[in-house]
Amino acid sequence: MKKLKHIVFLLTVFLLSLFLFCTSCGQILGDPLTTESLEKTMAREYGQDRFIVKQLDSKHWDVSLKDYPGFHFKVTQKIGMESLLPLPRYKYSDNCMEVLMLKEGSRYFTEEEMKKFQYATGSVTLFFDYQNDKKAEEDLERFVQCAEALNEQYPDIVKGKIIDVKIKEQVEGRKASSPKMLFWGKNTSAEEGAREYLDAVYGKGRYKVEESDSVVHGERAVLDVVLTDCPDVSFSVLEREELFGYKKIFTDTRCEDGMYHIADYFSMPYENAQVHVYDDSEFVLYGGLSLDTLDTASSIVQYREKLKEEVDAFPFLHYYDYPKNTEERKMAYSMNLTLYFPEREAGEE
Repeated sequence: MKKLKHIVFLLTVFLLSLFLFCTSCGQILGDPLTTESLEKTMAREYGQDRFIVKQLDSKHWDVSLKDYPGFHFKVTQKIGMESLLPLPRYKYSDNCMEVLMLKEGSRYFTEEEMKKFQYATGSVTLFFDYQNDKKAEEDLERFVQCAEALNEQYPDIVKGKIIDVKIKEQVEGRKASSPKMLFWGKNTSAEEGAREYLDAVYGKGRYKVEESDSVVHGERAVLDVVLTDCPDVSFSVLEREELFGYKKIFTDTRCEDGMYHIADYFSMPYENAQVHVYDDSEFVLYGGLSLDTLDTASSIVQYREKLKEEVDAFPFLHYYDYPKNTEERKMAYSMNLTLYFPEREAGEE
């Protein structure tokens, strides 16, 4: 594992150095943004002669739309990374969606709520904390009303844009992980250590195993395991060797694989909907599940409750020390809804 991390670190340093070297030498892909090239882009977006572009300085432009008097946004030239290669490329960003939400969002959201919103070129993400189902439904309703109003009042501005809402449940707890067992010396084989680990953690006769030759997170998977009281989910016993093989550490992937099993097999009622496992820094690793849906808010809160019921059927996900079941684990169930505004021809009514 340490060797893998070292390789990743060296690769990251190399790619970053290559990017900085090319940038300092002026070896940048693409062409720098100009008023003329920006006008061509705006013509494709909004239609010919339906906008005014004014250059502010070498890297900033002001764009105003004639069909929406008083509406201005800023375009900024940047140097970003090529999508497939670690090489610099000229790019640009704009604050169009931020300007639009600051103008219209106050009709639907409080000032404190709007401070949490995040903006990018062509998108805005709304964040709410989960408090209860009723509040979540109200937040989703306001979100949908806002999106519908934007699409009706500013169709040429929002076409092809994305508006996203995340209702996140915050929970306290430590990283969801299984126990660890330590062996010293070279007398214990990998399979013997793995079986002794399983007997100590889950009890003799409470599991079935098969040999494994896979690698998980840089560690060797010794056995694939199925618990007799949960035959639908399999996981792996991992072995990590240190000190030239004299120190062996065994653990398993029960929590991780159990969460991904739920995410893969939970039945959603409509297309473009799925369950994801949290893996971002805002949450305890493998500490929660998210209902992610596209283009519909229908019944998402109700299906959040069904997801909780589904998890309840897997007791080994509820306790850190399963099967002793004395250290309860709290899990987060959050929701993410994404709406895409349809593309339109420039100037289409």
